[in-house]
Amino acid sequence: MPLITDYLGEVESALYPACYDMSTKELAESLKIADGPPEFFKPLNVGLMFFNDRPDDYFRLKN
Repeated sequence: MPLITDYLGEVESALYPACYDMSTKELAESLKIADGPPEFFKPLNVGLMFFNDRPDDYFRLKN
């Protein structure tokens, strides 16, 4: 969540003031970085790449 809120502040997003009152799920849905039904809500690739300290844990580089 801190990576997302920091990013929203840096880009001066209109969502930034409201993001502290939103749940992680609500914010992820608003940014379209996660999706799925309530029983299988999961991050999308874009969410993992942009808002993850270690995206290489999820995506392998080809040699």
